Amino acid sequence: MTEINAVLKVNTYWLNELGSKMHFNLAGPNGEITGWYETAVGVKNPKKRYPLVGWGKGDIISFTVNFEDDGGLTVWAGHLQSVDQSQAEIKTLWYLAEEGKNPEDPSQDWSQTLAGADTFKLIIET
Repeated sequence: MTEINAVLKVNTYWLNELGSKMHFNLAGPNGEITGWYETAVGVKNPKKRYPLVGWGKGDIISFTVNFEDDGGLTVWAGHLQSVDQSQAEIKTLWYLAEEGKNPEDPSQDWSQTLAGADTFKLIIET
């Protein structure tokens, strides 16, 4: 088992199957993670970098992105799947929650919550 913090001892870049890209800064001493996320889907400006914060522990990771005016909040949680740092990947499940369109009818909130899965592969930035 490779620990996520061992992979994040250096600044790393990751790409998912839809072309979204993220960057993790060095992991903090308690596993805290910061960085940015560029989504390839669902926003007006796909090259905008949104702040990313999260935690890593053992082979698990969770992180959140606030898409600000372009959308809601998304949280990912998952596992580092590879033992070879040069071919590492993180498999995640995610939830995207958007603000309710009708505050008087909270029964509609579930239509503003989406779920899915992403696999992020470690990439070498040139």
